[in-house]
Amino acid sequence: MIWVFLLLGIFLERVGRNSLRDLFFQEVVTPLGLSGVDYGPVPAKEAAATEVCQWRNRLVQGEVFDENAAVLPFSCGHAGVFAKAIELSRWCRAWLEAYHGRSSWLPASVAKLITTRVKTLPPSTWAFGWDTRSEQGSSAGDRFFREELWWAGFSRV
Repeated sequence: MIWVFLLLGIFLERVGRNSLRDLFFQEVVTPLGLSGVDYGPVPAKEAAATEVCQWRNRLVQGEVFDENAAVLPFSCGHAGVFAKAIELSRWCRAWLEAYHGRSSWLPASVAKLITTRVKTLPPSTWAFGWDTRSEQGSSAGDRFFREELWWAGFSRV
């Protein structure tokens, strides 16, 4: 499934006539007034350690941990964004606002589409823009909601 997001990133770069990183800043970071958000790598002191990578034989910190994204010479749409916690909360708030139709940043229909599981690739847990909880061994843990749009119930942010 990752290849779909790799191709989507390349497609967006071609259509947008800019790098994915620049498009991300143009469409997300700048309109939302975010700071402390960037595509990696970022200085290790500014990022939490992600894992000890067996493939790289070292601690991964301040760089994408996804091996596919790590070896590519360009930014990927599925991995590599780093954000300070406060900025991540602002970004999540913007998504909730958009989902509930209270945003000029992103139409509700787009927010809902991006958070809906891709039905054409069963048994994938991926939505168009996010991964959702898998039934077994989910990286989200066992307390994360099972519903595809688990956060739709949050009416106030």
